[in-house]
Amino acid sequence: MTLSVIWFFFSKDTLQTQDQLSRENFFREILYAKATKNTHLFDDYTKGSYHVNKIDVYQGLPTIARKEGVKLHGLIVIGPVDVLWAYYVLAFVEEKEKIRVSHLTMPHARITYKSTGVIDINDYREMMSDLKKTRVLKKELPAKGKCETCEYPEWHYEVLVVEWSGKKTEALYGKIKDPAPDANADLFLETLNRIFSRLDQTYPVEGMK
Repeated sequence: MTLSVIWFFFSKDTLQTQDQLSRENFFREILYAKATKNTHLFDDYTKGSYHVNKIDVYQGLPTIARKEGVKLHGLIVIGPVDVLWAYYVLAFVEEKEKIRVSHLTMPHARITYKSTGVIDINDYREMMSDLKKTRVLKKELPAKGKCETCEYPEWHYEVLVVEWSGKKTEALYGKIKDPAPDANADLFLETLNRIFSRLDQTYPVEGMK
């Protein structure tokens, strides 16, 4: 899968709370697009680090958003995909009657790229509607297969899309490697790429240590 500098500043207090590796601070990396001193440390080889798990991000991100005073509208997690089992994570948060998109890429164990941009709320709604029209997304997780009692395999599906609207939460799941016969995975990716094309890189940055 191929997915085609606006800065979002932290307060001093927020930076202090990020002065450690943890699951919660990884979720803050998702919510905020600017790199922190920890961004380059998140990988599978560092104690306290975190590796993306779609369901866990869905379940844990809203709690951190509330702690940060951030209104979370949506979440898209794609992965594992490509040769390096990459994940693409996009959070959609409210910002002055618009939607800020914060994105990070994590291929094979570490964060390698972050970007951000602001879109109109109508553009956000249109994107979500267009994604659903591709029929890639389903309300139920794909069947586990032979081992129904095993933990759900992360590689068994590649797409998680979540929307929070008031007290209502809608979670949808999809496969792009082996989509359903009625699904248009190419159109799904084209729709995502229209959003990626509007984002500006925030990490890595030249001269950052």
